[in-house]
Amino acid sequence: MAAGKFCVESAAGVQADEVAAVVLLLPGASPRSPGLDAALERVGCGAGAIWVSPADDFVPAGRGSANHKLIYRLYRQEHLSGRTKTRKKRAAQPRVPLGRASKANERWAMDLMADRLADGRAFGVLTIVDQFSRECPLLEVGASLTGRRVVDCLERLALFRGRPQAITVDNGSEFCSRGLDAWAYQHGVKLDFIQPGKPVENGFIESFHGKLRDESLNTEIFFALEDARQKLARWRRDYNEQRPHSALGGLPPTEHLRRIVEKTNRQNRIAKIRFPLLPPVQ
Repeated sequence: MAAGKFCVESAAGVQADEVAAVVLLLPGASPRSPGLDAALERVGCGAGAIWVSPADDFVPAGRGSANHKLIYRLYRQEHLSGRTKTRKKRAAQPRVPLGRASKANERWAMDLMADRLADGRAFGVLTIVDQFSRECPLLEVGASLTGRRVVDCLERLALFRGRPQAITVDNGSEFCSRGLDAWAYQHGVKLDFIQPGKPVENGFIESFHGKLRDESLNTEIFFALEDARQKLARWRRDYNEQRPHSALGGLPPTEHLRRIVEKTNRQNRIAKIRFPLLPPVQ
């Protein structure tokens, strides 16, 4: 290695004295080089190897006799390698109390469930519940439910139901994916993430999961994915159209929603009779 020239490995978490120790290990290295101070200022940048010479402070890597393999070997010998700490993926928005739905199709709750076929193969179920009417618009069964698959299901629902204003989800990888985040941003849908480890904040979907688990998943035997789709679709129709719901006065979700629509239409007709629209001013 040329005299007065040395190489510094920049790794996250490595302190300045550790870098100096590696510098001293290199043959012909001079810790008094004018570029040493500049190199030590960039210890945690993680940019790989920085070559320094007295003539010019920074020389592109690869122009000296010592290469990255030598630097890596010296780091390993002296146990100076900095360990990069991985960050857990979390929602990048402030935690605020979740709002309540005041009308149908305004706020949804979404989550995933897991079960197994008769032969032991695992499959997942994507569940969506309307927080106002308690209706379940979708039960999607699949061996792999990725963020892209979740977006496809939401787009399919949007064809005949439209899109909600907000969707309450947990911090699973499917809901933190870039695909779902981009879809929500493009269509103006807010993703309300609950706090990690607090599923009670998504109580609507947790209550629905208890019913689905007790009345279908724990009582049925699924022999294939298509068999699971048919049985869960049959249960979903019964849940929406026949099964009484205690929070809806003993009515099924579709009947409860129908009565609300009739009441709203009746009130609108009465309002038009009592307060007719005035003719436009000429």
